[in-house]
Amino acid sequence: MTPRHFNLGLPAVALLAMLAAGCASDDQIRDTITDVNREFQGAYERVLAEKGSRTYRVAPKVAFAAMAVVLQRVGMHIDDQVPELGYLNVSAAAPAPLNSREWRRAASADLPKLRRARAAEIGLPAARIPAANRRAHGFGQDLGRAQ
Repeated sequence: MTPRHFNLGLPAVALLAMLAAGCASDDQIRDTITDVNREFQGAYERVLAEKGSRTYRVAPKVAFAAMAVVLQRVGMHIDDQVPELGYLNVSAAAPAPLNSREWRRAASADLPKLRRARAAEIGLPAARIPAANRRAHGFGQDLGRAQ
């Protein structure tokens, strides 16, 4: 038997081109997040203009303690705090502080915005951003069930 030699040059180039088409650079990712955040900021500012804001006359220490309690009640964990500066760092695994229904509702509103922003940057691969009814990445939380 004689050994066969295959020319893998063209298939390898085609495979690399297909893989690269789905990749986004750090700049593209940053720009996409900035675009989406800008849209969220505009929506938030419209709500503030429509509904206004409230001011409560309380001591900063009281307001800080109340905020910490509220965030813990909705499932957040206090990671770091500096009450004198008004700094509070909290975290939680998704979907906290939302329940599953709220998470799906937010994702169904936000995912199209993210896909539009990403499509402007990298084109077709934006359609590969997963839908809200799939598992939350890395958290093992089945979003298809109510909590």
